[in-house]
Amino acid sequence: MDYFVFERELEDKLASALAEKSLLHTLNAKAYPITLTVLQNQAEDAQMSLYASADGSISSHDSVLRFVFKLDGLEVQTDSRIVIGDAFLSKVKGLAKKIHYAYLQAYFAATVSSVGHPMEDPVDEQDEDELDDGSFDGFYSVPYEDGTEDADED
Repeated sequence: MDYFVFERELEDKLASALAEKSLLHTLNAKAYPITLTVLQNQAEDAQMSLYASADGSISSHDSVLRFVFKLDGLEVQTDSRIVIGDAFLSKVKGLAKKIHYAYLQAYFAATVSSVGHPMEDPVDEQDEDELDDGSFDGFYSVPYEDGTEDADED
């Protein structure tokens, strides 16, 4: 089963939204923290559209917008001058969060289906039978140095 279908659909949606602004993205999920990077499309036809901006604001050709997903939250980083409207930035940020969440869900599902739940105690059935004999005799016993035991009494 391919657990990453929804994550790829979200990435395609992000790619089409970014393409309208001559931007590209990359997702690095091979290391911690997971990062989603938005950068300028360096193709010639995309570069020409950068200079045709109606409001006169131009991003640097080497500008980068990076979403870094850490345990304590999302960190947004920029390199060079990148000009993005507030509404578009919110849209990209929202899609980045959805992609991150979809990736985590898919990764967890793939891991659990292949190796089992990572939080399960690896006790085999024989050990469970030995542990569940229904007896609590000696559970509260305190062993002495000579090997005898003294049961605690209330």
